[in-house]
Amino acid sequence: MQCSVYNNKKMFGHLVREWEPITSQPNICELTCLAKGTHFFYSFGKVLDGTRCDKESKDMCINGECVPVGCDGELNSDAKEDFCMKCGGKNDTCTRYQTVYIEPPPTQGFIGYRNCTVVPAEATHIQITEHTPNFLAMVEGSQHVLNGDWSLHWSGNIHAGGVVFEYDRKTNGNERLFAKGPTKRPLTLEVILTDSNGPNITISYWLPKKEISSNDVVDIKVTEKPVESKHKKNTIKNNDVIITSDFTNDKPVKPYHTKRFDKTACQVCEKVRGGRVKHFCSSDFVIHVDVLDKQIVNGQIRFDVSILHTYKNVTPLQTREFLWIQSTCNCPMIRPNKEYLIMGVNTYDAASGQSRLVILSTSLVRTWKVKDHEKWVKTKEKQDKLCQRFTHRSTL
Repeated sequence: MQCSVYNNKKMFGHLVREWEPITSQPNICELTCLAKGTHFFYSFGKVLDGTRCDKESKDMCINGECVPVGCDGELNSDAKEDFCMKCGGKNDTCTRYQTVYIEPPPTQGFIGYRNCTVVPAEATHIQITEHTPNFLAMVEGSQHVLNGDWSLHWSGNIHAGGVVFEYDRKTNGNERLFAKGPTKRPLTLEVILTDSNGPNITISYWLPKKEISSNDVVDIKVTEKPVESKHKKNTIKNNDVIITSDFTNDKPVKPYHTKRFDKTACQVCEKVRGGRVKHFCSSDFVIHVDVLDKQIVNGQIRFDVSILHTYKNVTPLQTREFLWIQSTCNCPMIRPNKEYLIMGVNTYDAASGQSRLVILSTSLVRTWKVKDHEKWVKTKEKQDKLCQRFTHRSTL
């Protein structure tokens, strides 16, 4: 629009009838235009104040510089929307809903569409990942909006439920769906079984707390020939958090890309120093867990844990969670089939687009002792007073 002001004007003695904007340039707040039908471009200086730096951001150009704009509409504001899409919020008006859909490898009849779960209306920050050679599919109403009729979409934007999903499908079969939301209509998630490896799908999203109810757990009947399996469905309700997961013998099936631990590249774990109060105050979560399983996923250690008691958390935690160590070295030392007192931080993982519960090499991890429970309860009760001496750290 701003380039068109210079249409039908002479430039260096030549009439240029139409100019087009060039957006892929180092200085996004510079008005650089291309003469249509030619390779000639020219910079007319700064764009008008108030011009958006890019379509996906509220940041705007002021006096030729890109100035951040917070969700409150103020310049140079660092106010951001939380997962509930509340400006400056602390994720306390909504609750995370997570479903892990896992099946063991089928023995026969594995080709076909299978229903997995329903993403309800009002869901925000929807993240769906699949890491096996099977494919994701999505239905709105009675129509497929993704990978229907045995036709696969390329990576790109998918319009569904009144929002735009970013769909990414890698050549290795990994898939990711993400939408900021909120969805206006419910969506049915399906998996296209095309491989002898069973699906391993993680679905997470946030819902307003008032919307969470037992009605959000939808029992879906399989419309194709059922796949032979012995898995059972667990539905847990804990503090208004609903988790629905498919497990075999209460242990997740290992994904096909699981690798052996490379112990040769790891050093001896350093001793964690500092008092328990300092670690408690600098951590985002302090929990008593039972470690159910341990895997390497994309170069990181992932622990599947059952949370037995929560002493501190800055975001809602579920009865079943994944904890991560961001390397293949098991420091601190944690073993499956044991109970621990674990502290850590909440981080944002750019690769998956999800928030994660991360155990740092400096995090306090202790083998669980029953006698310690009262000690941590008292620490929790007095944390406001005890933590005044320490600066809270919530990022890596």
